[in-house]
Amino acid sequence: MYIVKGDLEEKDVKAIEKTFEKILTDGKAKIIDKKEMGLKNLAYEIKKSKTPLEMFYHLVSLSGYIIYCRSFPSSRGFGFG
Repeated sequence: MYIVKGDLEEKDVKAIEKTFEKILTDGKAKIIDKKEMGLKNLAYEIKKSKTPLEMFYHLVSLSGYIIYCRSFPSSRGFGFG
């Protein structure tokens, strides 16, 4: 799961999605399903935004394999959960 700023253009969201999926597949993860959960209202602002777009991924990865999402450039997004 990850969230990005809710006011991004569709092309920017797709670019972030593509990069995130590359990180997952490079780490030998298999994406089973993905779902855009829509805009969410946060209790507090993160990087001056209170309504991020939430993306959910169901995936399978090799046993014991850790995917380091910190390598993902977060300048346009918020982070991962």
